[in-house]
Amino acid sequence: MELLKKKIESIMNDNGMQKGIPTERFLMGLSHCYGSMMKIRDRFFQKHPERSRRLPCMVISVGNITVGGTGKTPMTVYLAKMLMDAGYRIAIVSRGYGGKASKTGGIVCDGKKILLPTHMAGDEPYMMAKQLHDVPIVVWSNRYQAGILAIEKFSPDILLLDDGFQHRKLKRDLDILLLDANHPFGNGHLLPRGTLREPVAMIQRADIMILTRAGSSAPEKPLLKQLSKNGLESFAEHTPLFLSSHKPYLHSIIPCGDREIGRYTISSQNDPPSLAEKSVFAFSGIARNYDFRESAVSLGCRISGYLEFPDHHEYSDSDFSGIVQAARENNAEMIITTEKDYSRIAGFIQWPLPLAVIGVSILIQEDGAFQNLILKKIQHHLS
Repeated sequence: MELLKKKIESIMNDNGMQKGIPTERFLMGLSHCYGSMMKIRDRFFQKHPERSRRLPCMVISVGNITVGGTGKTPMTVYLAKMLMDAGYRIAIVSRGYGGKASKTGGIVCDGKKILLPTHMAGDEPYMMAKQLHDVPIVVWSNRYQAGILAIEKFSPDILLLDDGFQHRKLKRDLDILLLDANHPFGNGHLLPRGTLREPVAMIQRADIMILTRAGSSAPEKPLLKQLSKNGLESFAEHTPLFLSSHKPYLHSIIPCGDREIGRYTISSQNDPPSLAEKSVFAFSGIARNYDFRESAVSLGCRISGYLEFPDHHEYSDSDFSGIVQAARENNAEMIITTEKDYSRIAGFIQWPLPLAVIGVSILIQEDGAFQNLILKKIQHHLS
């Protein structure tokens, strides 16, 4: 089963190299069926706008059109901090993928303290709660009911809808769509042959587009090429487009024998210990494990070994044993992982080596113009 899963993932992320093989043909057939269903769904919501329910406060959605890590969580955190600095009361609504509270609803954070553990909240909402101590966070697969709960309990001016681009049952007042700069639409195929959640033409619903992981190159070219291929060139002319990059940073270090973060936390205000030239063993279970490897290298680490796991992986005792054994066999000085992974495993093990936790923040080019645009749209809506 594991081999089949890896084979499917390989096909989903390829660029036509495996075209024609039986598994690829089967997945392509499923993709055509899935695409037809998504088009029917889109026509339904266009014909019946009343089926999208409106909440009694402004809703800003952050989402993407592909499966995997385009940076929704860092972007949601960025927006929450920006809007709080502007004086607005904020609450975040998330599906809470992987958390048990997703089915029944739950308050992850009340703006004062964290109320749910990771296995109840889901790793992304829990991670946001650790970063945004003053922001209420509610999880529920029914985003409308989550919004009602947030409004009743916390009276926000604005709700941030995490991963909400496909959630058509809830009206939003501003749709922010994130696209990977180098592969904005994956390999161009819908699930499960590719990573597209819906046909490319659906990006016309976006009010603002952000190309993530843009760096200093010219990332708009892959996007324009794909838009041209799909007959959407004019769309790019009328939708505000911003470039952004992901900045990895040393979030914290858990010393040998500690089960929890707290011995010291790294921040931009102090002089953090450097990872430069440290021999490290890395592990991660996120959508884009190879990006984490590159992030570690950018911080100056020498990666002596690496174990990768599926996104949202639930780590077991045998996983921890394997990580520790591999780190020792590779003569690592430290073990490193992602902030998202650590949110799932904090307190589960006393590490025999220092554990460095790597976080990611989002940097937007023309940050001032982006913030002004968002604030103008909010003022227009609330006036």
